[in-house]
This record gives sequence, structure tokens and C-alpha cells, in this order.
Amino acid sequence: MKKLLIFLLFAAVAFAETSGTINFTYYNSTTGLYGYTVGLCNTTSVCSNYKCFLDYDGELGSGSGTSSGWCNATAVTSCYHDGASYAAGTYSCRSGSNTTYHTCGSLGVWSNVTTCSSGACVGGTTACSTPSSSSSSSGSASNITVNLVPSIIFSSFPSDFEIVQGKTLAKTTTVKNNGNQTLYNVTLSVAGVNWYTVVPAKFSSLSRNGEAIFNLTFSAPENADTKTYAITFVLNSHNTSRTKDMNIVVKPSEQTANTVIIPDYAKYVALLDELRSNMSALEQAGADVEEISNLLLNAESKLKQVKISIDTKDYSTAIEYTDDARGLLNAAAAKLAATVPPSFHIDPIILAVIIAAICVAAVIVYLVIPPKNTTKRFAEYFGRR
Repeated sequence: MKKLLIFLLFAAVAFAETSGTINFTYYNSTTGLYGYTVGLCNTTSVCSNYKCFLDYDGELGSGSGTSSGWCNATAVTSCYHDGASYAAGTYSCRSGSNTTYHTCGSLGVWSNVTTCSSGACVGGTTACSTPSSSSSSSGSASNITVNLVPSIIFSSFPSDFEIVQGKTLAKTTTVKNNGNQTLYNVTLSVAGVNWYTVVPAKFSSLSRNGEAIFNLTFSAPENADTKTYAITFVLNSHNTSRTKDMNIVVKPSEQTANTVIIPDYAKYVALLDELRSNMSALEQAGADVEEISNLLLNAESKLKQVKISIDTKDYSTAIEYTDDARGLLNAAAAKLAATVPPSFHIDPIILAVIIAAICVAAVIVYLVIPPKNTTKRFAEYFGRR
């Protein structure tokens, strides 16, 4: 038992933290007596008392998830790429290119990508195959420095479309990594409606210039509002995003036509007849109903268009004309409610004509009927006297 304890003690000391380098490929390991697990990282903050050493292309390979580097002792001055360490001043040629490279700095940090002004990238202690000022680690005016920029775009996208209530439509969109580093956790969502699904839910990674296809299914509810929906496709990755807008027009179904559109049409036709009857009564009482009459004529025209649209099963147009007719009928009803018959009065001109007529009639009567004979009465009076 004592021998076992002594062995375990020396084994722990043998694995204590040192200032040397640790080379590993996507596996966790334990260093020192802290019992701390060295793992993958994107920032030093997740490495406890250690430092995060980032790979220059952000690609650690399978099993790395969204991580771009490894945790290691702060005293380490080497740079890391694809699980291998590089001493300060070493050149590493970029994958997929024979003219670009990175230089390991003194603090374990890779430089930005540099392009050989001539020749091909060699790597190791030599940057390029032919001597040139661009091959020195200090760089020169002829070197081209490119920053690693994450970016993603929609390379194909559906145009605006229509969907009938209760129906389903399938659409696809293709996205492309047009940046210069691998993207992780690429997802697509839609803002503006909630009746859709996306397959697959996520692409774990998308390499440079790589494309991915998302399949979308839109299923409009039977009771969805019949209108134009402005929606936004939202594309996200672990460090970049992109959006694109489009419109979806939801059209009414046969069920909506039978339960809403056709009954509304019948209701407004009956209302039109009722308002016309009320208008006639006001007109006979002497009210000015010209404006009300114009409103009802326009409403009648709209309702005729509703009937035509229903007969041709153009239910979207029927709804539009029904809304117009309803507005006109409501306006006419409000005018009718505010209109009262005028009180009795005679126009002054008419009154003058009537008086003149009476006077003329009186003169005619006076001229036609002879006056009584009063001569005898006066003679008799003077005779008696």
C-alpha cells in the first residue's frame, strides 16, 4: 500500500505544470496540481489562469465546435495551428494557397495573412521560395495584408409569393460563406410570421466559399388574416449575420368565402335598400338628400363588383370591394342620421307672387260685379229735405 501511495505522489509531480509547450489535437488534457482541464477556447477569459492561443484561420477541425484556439500556459510563446506548435518567427503557409502565409509572433500570436510578392510559400524558416523583401517577418511595402473577416450572404432567395388560407407551400434558400474563415452554427429564421418550419435547423459549420441549402415550409392557418405580410429572413452564425426582406400575400379560402364574404355581401345589399327607403322619406319631407344619394350610388357600384368577384372566385378582390362598400354605407347612414326635415316656411318670392295674385283677383272681381245703385237714395233724401 505504501508503494502505491509513493507511486501516485511521484506521478502527480511528473504531470505538474511547466513552462514548456503542450502539443495536442482536439483532446482535453490536465496540467499541474490545479486539476484544471486544458480545453478549446475563443477568448482567454474561459481559460482560468491560462491563455487562449488562437489558430490563424479559426479552423480547428472536427470536434472543435465553434472554438478557434486552445488554452495553454501563459509562459508559452509558440503559436498553434491545426494541433501543431510553431516557434516564434516561423512561417506557416495557408491551406488552399501557395503564395500566402502567417508569421508566428513572439507572444504566441499569428500575424495577419501576407502574400509573397514573388515565388511560392515555403513555410518553416523561409516564407517564400525566392528572396524578396516581402518574405521577411517585418514585412515591407510590397506585402499585402488581409484581415480575417467573417461574412455570409443569400446566394439564392425566393421571390414574393401568395398562399391560400389553410394551404402549405415549400420554398428553398441557399446561403454562402463569402468571408475568409469558417463559420459555425449557421441557422435561418423568419421574422413576421410564426407558421413556418426550417430544415435543417442548423449547419454546424460552413467552410470558406461553401454553400448550404435551407428548406422552408410555410403553412398558413385557416384563420390567418388575408393581407400582405412583410417578413424578414434572418441568417446567423457564431460571429456574423445577414437579413433579407420579402412579402407573403395570404388569400382567402373557399371556407372564408362561404362563411364571411358571401354573407357580408348579402348583409350590405339589404342595408343599401334600407338606407334608400329612409332617404326617400327624408326627401319627401323636403330634406336635401343629394349627398346621401351619391354615397348610395357609389356603394351600389361597389357591391356589383363584389358580386362579380364572388362569381369568378376572386375572393381577395371581393374583400377589397366589400370594404369599400361598407365605408360608403356607413358614411350614408351617418348623413341620414344627421339630416332632419326643414320646418314649414314660404319663400319670399313665392309669397310676393301669391299676394300679387290675390290683388289681381280682387281687382277682377271688383270690375266684374256691378256696384249697387245709390242715386235714388240720395234724390229721395234731398227730396224729403
